[in-house]
Amino acid sequence: MGDDEGLAPRVLSTQTVSVYLNFKPDAVPRHPGLGWTRFVCISDTHSTTPRVPMGDVLLHAGDLSSWGKPSQMQKTLKWLRSLPHPVKVVCDEGRFVAGNHDVGFLFHGEEKEGMFYLQYQPLIIPTLNGGKLWRIFGSPAVPMHGAAAFNYKTPEEAAAVYSMIPPDVEILITHTPPHMIFDLTKHGRIAGCPTLLYKLNELTQCRLHVFGHIHESYGAMITEYGRVMVNAAITKGYPPIVVDLKDETGWQV
Repeated sequence: MGDDEGLAPRVLSTQTVSVYLNFKPDAVPRHPGLGWTRFVCISDTHSTTPRVPMGDVLLHAGDLSSWGKPSQMQKTLKWLRSLPHPVKVVCDEGRFVAGNHDVGFLFHGEEKEGMFYLQYQPLIIPTLNGGKLWRIFGSPAVPMHGAAAFNYKTPEEAAAVYSMIPPDVEILITHTPPHMIFDLTKHGRIAGCPTLLYKLNELTQCRLHVFGHIHESYGAMITEYGRVMVNAAITKGYPPIVVDLKDETGWQV
């Protein structure tokens, strides 16, 4: 049994967003219908193949495998392919994979199946009824630690990484959390990135930011400006976090 046992389901909502936390995959409320997009948020699956609720777009914020072994990655890719979500977006920090630090090559050709790997790249996807285009960006970089492929050491390096985010991005996926937002480790250390937090202040059209990395700080919130912040690390058995966004254009914080 996972660490989610005993946690009561919670709903956070406004007129334009609903967030579902601690819901078992088969207990998430129904899709709100046309005019809304359902994003299913996960991260840090570490070679596991958890049950995932249905949605329009699956967002995976990284750490697909435990050690990046080819067998682990192939198992994870097989699982991702089996999921019925029309669009699946992955942003992985790229642990060692058969001596290659870039896991992107494993996703070559997967776009035709609706699965996209983002490495400092934008992606535009339409809603199911074609009424809106969602602008997504994925950055796998994290502050220097361990054997991750995309580390940065200094504020200057961090600024260079996050300068690649387009100003009109609506859905941001990073592996690291921003500073002071769902980033507290089990040792009491604040591990999020200050530069990323500063960048978020400039992204006035960003409605949803999904990240992971810090397993102990799973959770979600709607900021006072209406942006949804999600630490989707489900390593400890927590369920995926589901976010319904109204298909609005011209939204700004």
